[in-house]
Amino acid sequence: MNIQSCLKDFIKRKNPSHLPEGSEGDWSNYYDLKVDIPGNSLTGRLEKINGNHVTISFPNALFERKEQVYDLKDLKPEYFSGLFFYKKKVLKFDGLGDITPTKRLIFKAKSSYLNIVESVQKRRFAAQEHRVEEQIDFLEAVRELHMRPDIKWVSKRDLLDFIYGKFWMSHPNRDAIEKDIDLYIEAFISTGDLKKIDNSDTAFLPTGKMILTIQKYSVEQMRYKESKKMQSKMFWTAVFSFIAAAVSAYAAVFKQS
Repeated sequence: MNIQSCLKDFIKRKNPSHLPEGSEGDWSNYYDLKVDIPGNSLTGRLEKINGNHVTISFPNALFERKEQVYDLKDLKPEYFSGLFFYKKKVLKFDGLGDITPTKRLIFKAKSSYLNIVESVQKRRFAAQEHRVEEQIDFLEAVRELHMRPDIKWVSKRDLLDFIYGKFWMSHPNRDAIEKDIDLYIEAFISTGDLKKIDNSDTAFLPTGKMILTIQKYSVEQMRYKESKKMQSKMFWTAVFSFIAAAVSAYAAVFKQS
């Protein structure tokens, strides 16, 4: 493996936040690299490479960067790790063996393809109307999020992502979507189905009453569906009865003639 070539590429595409103030960097194609040298408890940052000499900086107690120069032959591929950012996608690597030219090429191609797919999905999403159709849908979403082990309380952002998907922020009516969720949150807090966390307007938890409310809505929904099904059966029964009567009348007239 040509470590020197890899390091030069890292230097060329450094994290823009690591560049001197006023420098321009490409936020769509860069590395966020860290260097771990055995015997040094601090994590270093690659600064520059000059021939076989590599300059790496380490933070001191005052969080200032202190540079040290290493001979290229003393550095091993596993000392380098980090993240490769390309068009809002991220590739993690633990050692230079994980970031070979072939892997980078495949990652870039995959990222470009995913961005095209997501762009199409965003356009489709933006062209549609999105609203919570039923109160029970909102409450079921709260319950589902509350049951997840990694969530301590439910936030408005959690609900928006769960109900509308990750593209809701790109929707032209996203303000209306947020207001819709705000109204549901306010309504169910006032009924006691939800309770605020530390007087927060965006974090809350379900109460035991919410389960009873979900059961109530479920029963009402079931009755409504059964009523619609019964009405449909009665309609088609009437239709078929009319057809049968018409056929019988026609047969009687035909027989008399």
